[in-house]
Amino acid sequence: MPGEEEHVKGAEVVQRVKRWLEGTMRVSQSYTNIDGVWARKLTLRWPNGNEKPFSYDLGGVMRGGDWDGQMFCAEVKWRRNASDQGPAYKSFLAKCYVALSQGYIEPPRVR
Repeated sequence: MPGEEEHVKGAEVVQRVKRWLEGTMRVSQSYTNIDGVWARKLTLRWPNGNEKPFSYDLGGVMRGGDWDGQMFCAEVKWRRNASDQGPAYKSFLAKCYVALSQGYIEPPRVR
């Protein structure tokens, strides 16, 4: 399975978020990092060094409005307490930077 060990612990939470997103009708497609071939779409490599690849928990395509047809990636964090949010947030920002710099995701459009 791609990604960190926390993904295993939070798999149920990821499925709940996926169902919620699909229920909002703002998502035309959604998939998780354990959904077979789709897992590769959510997995990226660090540009330098020998670090393991990382993955986003959830991804898909938006429907309607300003973001119609745009791909999204999401991280779902399940925490018992807030003690590790600082380092987890820095890690998330680094992953977003890599995804953006590799053209994997697009910056939000400004009106």
